[in-house]
Amino acid sequence: MTEIFAHRGAKGTHPENTLAAFKACLGLPITGIELDVHLTKDGQLVVMHDDTIDRTTNGTGAIKDYRLADLRQFNAGVYEGELQVIPTFEEVLDLLNTSGMTLNIELKTDVNRYRGIERKVLRLLQHKQGNLTVIFCSFNFKTLRRLRRKDKRANLNVLIKRNLKSGLKWAKKVKADALHPPYYLRQKAANWESRYKTRYWTINKAEEMRSCFANPQVTGFMTDYPLLAAEIKAEMERAKTHE
Repeated sequence: MTEIFAHRGAKGTHPENTLAAFKACLGLPITGIELDVHLTKDGQLVVMHDDTIDRTTNGTGAIKDYRLADLRQFNAGVYEGELQVIPTFEEVLDLLNTSGMTLNIELKTDVNRYRGIERKVLRLLQHKQGNLTVIFCSFNFKTLRRLRRKDKRANLNVLIKRNLKSGLKWAKKVKADALHPPYYLRQKAANWESRYKTRYWTINKAEEMRSCFANPQVTGFMTDYPLLAAEIKAEMERAKTHE
């Protein structure tokens, strides 16, 4: 049945892209976790969605302008009284790499190029992947091409915002495994569903989750509420067994 990916961890109930958000996903009957990776001024891989720290911390400025030690001084949220900091990608791998989950890694190179980020991510995964299944996605199609050149077997997924034609073109170029379009493009799925798997972002409404679970053409979706999605999935599976 349809895959469930926790978007930035359990973002709907925890500070996004923090260790607390990822810990909350462990043990849930879901497929995996989606997260975002950037590169600091001193070349360290960190997990955060935005290119700046303004929205999710008490600091301001671009990630690329900070050294890791300085980034770690900012408050990335509080959960159950515990202060959260911006996690390194290595810390997240250490937390998750015995979970057997699928990790959907978005390389955030659509604003900043982050030269060498592909090599750094692949190299760290060589040592820290554990029993994780890894898939990659990006809005920067050249990043996907660089990943393909460095790892012929990499599972690549083309992120799409609006430009469906360009996304389909690059999916063919990089031999993508799947497309990751926004849910509002679902009515155009006939353009790709016979050629690529489809994982939609970001689905938080119960009725939309049910629609995805009922559609065999939907491979999976990202959600801020993985527990809710898992409960709905279980409910639908129980109903099907009693038909």
